[in-house]
Amino acid sequence: MERNAGYEIKRLLLYDDNKGFALGENLRAPDPYVTWKVTEEQGRRSFDWGHYFTTERAAVKDLSLIHISEPTRPEPISY
Repeated sequence: MERNAGYEIKRLLLYDDNKGFALGENLRAPDPYVTWKVTEEQGRRSFDWGHYFTTERAAVKDLSLIHISEPTRPEPISY
């Protein structure tokens, strides 16, 4: 199980160019759900530009909107 900043990564959309988006969950946090921009270089992932939410539904919606707003990208290669 991958983690970042105390959040368990529940969903990961990673594209051929090693960039993508993630959804994390930490039920002990004030905002238990987050979406991040993800970059992978030399086998290491960095998570940036977090959007934090109080509900999973709002985070999933944000992740969906981010993915839709990337119309030039192919389908993700991993989840």
